[in-house]
Amino acid sequence: VDFALHVADSDDLIDMNAMAKLAAEENFNIGRTRLFRWLKEMGVLMSNNLLYQRYIDRRYFVVKESVFEVEDMKKTYRQTFVTGKGQLFIIGLLRKYYGKEMS
Repeated sequence: VDFALHVADSDDLIDMNAMAKLAAEENFNIGRTRLFRWLKEMGVLMSNNLLYQRYIDRRYFVVKESVFEVEDMKKTYRQTFVTGKGQLFIIGLLRKYYGKEMS
């Protein structure tokens, strides 16, 4: 309940590494790599780690793009961030799938 009250209306974004740490605080010991793999298995992420649009539309995630140059070539980098609503979604999904905790 404290977790839900704390993040439900938050405008803060966290990256997937922080999300994995947050899940660990909620007794789900899952690292960033395993979290990505699991979200793919759950149909949240595509095989290339991009989100399905419906999860962006539900405001669970935000994808930020940045452009950088490497050897005179411009490259686009996309990073996924989790919203407060998305944090509740992921923890809820973990609880539904694994029960109260995961070892």
